[in-house]
Amino acid sequence: MPLYKAPRRYKLLSFYVGGFFLFVLVSLLPADRPICLFRNLTGLPCVGCGLTSGFRKILQLDFAGAWKCNVLSIPLFLVLAGGFLWTLADCICKRDTLPHLSTANWKAWQKLLFTLVLILLFIGAWAVNLLRWFHKIAF
Repeated sequence: MPLYKAPRRYKLLSFYVGGFFLFVLVSLLPADRPICLFRNLTGLPCVGCGLTSGFRKILQLDFAGAWKCNVLSIPLFLVLAGGFLWTLADCICKRDTLPHLSTANWKAWQKLLFTLVLILLFIGAWAVNLLRWFHKIAF
């Protein structure tokens, strides 16, 4: 049995800080060679291709450029930034208020609907990536 069990808010904060450092490390790699394993194996973009470039564009306040990199970059950035700020506020106030999705009191149909919406969102974003890849369409 561990002597000290860290509160969930500190685990989440370390997740966000680690993710930020990973983003910085990936951003330092040359942009001419993709790091995506799926893209390197198949030659096709995955659902996440363009997210790092999109996040860079958001930090430069180029939202149109971020949208062109990956349609999920702006919503995902907002979710991650909001989660980080919420977790930071929880750490400062020493409380755990961020809802935990796996233990939420959701009904079975709500969990199913949430899962289906996420799956459709990712399939739609992947379809846009593939359309851009094959037809070079600027959405």
